[in-house]
Amino acid sequence: MKDFAFVLAGVYICSLIPILCISIYNYPQADDWGYSYLTHWAWIDTHSLFQVLKAAAAAVVEAYNHWQGTFSSIFLMSLQPGIFGEQFYVFVPFIMLGLLSFSVIFFFLQISRFFNKSRYYAVIFSMFTLLLVVQHMISKPVAFFWYNAAVHYIVPFCFGLLLVACFIILYKERKLRWGALIGACIFSVMLGGGNLVTALSGIIGFVTLFVLLAFNKKKRMLLILIIPAVFNFLAFTINVVAPGNSLRQEATGIPGNPVMSILRSLFYGIYYLGDVWLDWQIILFVLLLIPFAWSFVQNIDFKFPFPLLFSLYSYGFLSAMFTPTDYAAHTAGIGRVQNVIFTAYIIVIALNVIYITGWVYQGREREKIKSCETGAIQGKSASFIWVLCAVALFSAVLTSIPSPERFTTALAIQELSSGSAKECGQIAFENIQILKNSTEESVTIWKVPKTSKLLTSDDIDQWHYDTKNYFRKKTVMVIDKK
Repeated sequence: MKDFAFVLAGVYICSLIPILCISIYNYPQADDWGYSYLTHWAWIDTHSLFQVLKAAAAAVVEAYNHWQGTFSSIFLMSLQPGIFGEQFYVFVPFIMLGLLSFSVIFFFLQISRFFNKSRYYAVIFSMFTLLLVVQHMISKPVAFFWYNAAVHYIVPFCFGLLLVACFIILYKERKLRWGALIGACIFSVMLGGGNLVTALSGIIGFVTLFVLLAFNKKKRMLLILIIPAVFNFLAFTINVVAPGNSLRQEATGIPGNPVMSILRSLFYGIYYLGDVWLDWQIILFVLLLIPFAWSFVQNIDFKFPFPLLFSLYSYGFLSAMFTPTDYAAHTAGIGRVQNVIFTAYIIVIALNVIYITGWVYQGREREKIKSCETGAIQGKSASFIWVLCAVALFSAVLTSIPSPERFTTALAIQELSSGSAKECGQIAFENIQILKNSTEESVTIWKVPKTSKLLTSDDIDQWHYDTKNYFRKKTVMVIDKK
């Protein structure tokens, strides 16, 4: 078990190296400029962190009244690293991958701790999950390299995982852990004030917890849960009643129908979860998890009741994540939205594997298999896992040769070797120098090519959007570089 954990952790860390190396060509773009020009001005004019935070609050007020109510996301959007110097934008992938890795690992650590299991199980579950999520992310640029989109979708999802982890700590400990409670309240606010995909998921999660705790007569935990729940509901309410939301809805010209959005979301759940995203990587992921889940569920008092109901709830929970976007834009094809749903999908699959395996283990055949229990991965089961790992690695390498875009690491290696990322980064850097150093009110910059599939995306309309405000110009013209 320990060997598997160390090997998987090593593989995951190594897989991140090419992704982080390509970050040297990463610069702010599009909405990064528009949401952070106030904080950038504050830093340039005063070099005071207090004034920067004050400007971030002003950015929240401006967007809240005129465009959208996601106040916690907007606050973080305005603090993109490039406001202190565009060279600091290189840290965006480090921040996003670091937070995603930490939240997933901490989440599975608390699950393992809840069942009094070794932390090596948590490492194994989280490494398998992270490898699949990072490598197979639907829209890679907006998940790891474009700060504005990542902080609006991936970061609130990470807050959601940390919130669940805090609940597990509060449930597990007999004494009230104030650190976990304060953390739960903070994460509740950040979740409720973020994008509506994860904000709605938070509301559903809170309601589910209240029902389960009430059904099982857990009065102490119910009283504790009320505190972060109030914070979350208030944040969500502040989010959805923002004047900017109605103005934005009118600007799109697309009237929403909540009933039809719910029905379409149920269809999206079947279409994406059971068709589009279900491929050989997912199947291998499940097969690799089963032996570890089988060892994990041994000697656990929890009964794993109603596995079909658990899976149906999982489907409903994931389907509900499509509803806000469908209601607002009648689509589920936005890459940054699919990123967060896909990440949730992989984690939910891992939880279902553990849950269903536990139910099978504790089922009618338990007495027949009891004599074979070892509580560890060894012998034939260990050989089976190593073979599957070899198959997964061989398949990934074989697939990466003709289609490097299938895996984030392979794509990073391809773009570093071909120079496409360097070309994109160099032109972006030249544009920034022109915008910073020109004393003219009207400037002309180069069109940044979309040659890099990691640094640019169809989700990003124009690299230069709102650079005129950010760099205090009257007009910014864009031409093709000859």
